[in-house]
Amino acid sequence: TSIKEKDKRLKKFSVLHTLTSSIIFSSAILLSAVFLSNELADYAKNGFLLAIKVIIPSVFPFLLLTDIAIPYIRFENIKPLRNLFEKCFKISGCGLSAMICGLLCGFPIGARLAVDLYKKERISLGECERLMAISNNASPGYVISGLGMGLRGNLTDGIIIYISVVASSVITGAVVGVKEKITVSGIVADCSDYDLVRSVKEALNVCINICGFVTAFSIFTGLVCRIVNTDILLCIILPFFEIGNASAFLANTDTLTSSASLMLTAFATAFSGISVLAQTKGCIDSGFRVSFVKYFFIKLLQGLISAIFVGLILIVLRFL
Repeated sequence: TSIKEKDKRLKKFSVLHTLTSSIIFSSAILLSAVFLSNELADYAKNGFLLAIKVIIPSVFPFLLLTDIAIPYIRFENIKPLRNLFEKCFKISGCGLSAMICGLLCGFPIGARLAVDLYKKERISLGECERLMAISNNASPGYVISGLGMGLRGNLTDGIIIYISVVASSVITGAVVGVKEKITVSGIVADCSDYDLVRSVKEALNVCINICGFVTAFSIFTGLVCRIVNTDILLCIILPFFEIGNASAFLANTDTLTSSASLMLTAFATAFSGISVLAQTKGCIDSGFRVSFVKYFFIKLLQGLISAIFVGLILIVLRFL
């Protein structure tokens, strides 16, 4: 009974949240389309070009490669790694591949692999929800090259942010798994009958979802920047929406010190923003009953830990 009541509450909250978000988002776009048509076109163009030129080329190959490689990668067969992973995160050792690929390949590969493991009944729903959050991270190429060198003009900043993302992912996974239990499944991954056509279609669907959400949130963040004229408020608000626009703003603002700017950029990267949450949700089957409220708060915790971790690194570097 309690489980059914909880499901009803979650469903009611989800419907209310979706309806409210849709009304606010649609109203903002409708009003802006009337008064800011030229600006909206520029925001949409910038978001679309960002997706086409930067994000899609980096995500599509990894989606194909992981779909090919994951059935054959058996990290759980490496007993020390499996034991360490299970002891730290309280997730079945088969989730180690999703964790590693998520950290190396970037959004939304970690979450997608976690869902695949749940569909194959290799992990429980609770394990899947936690694994989705801690494995869905920005790739080192995007963080170090894109955010570090590209936006901040500093390779060191990119390396520090990526280290903080990895550390916060591990720490967050350990924290949220303290009171959890491992569900051990005897089902073994299937290594046969790879379907290239299916992989290409699924990868293309994921990329289309990403392109749509990046363009939509580029419009939304552009509108926020027009409405909010105070730089300090934008420094706080933008990291909750989308990584790229937030990082670009933080890199160019004179309102914050370089240390504060780096910490907030680390928060934005580890938290990954509502844009990535929406992308992740769009890449998962509509019938999949995962709690994105839980996902949101786990990512929020990861973002806070990442920012604190960067602060500690900067303190240590000052004494070296």
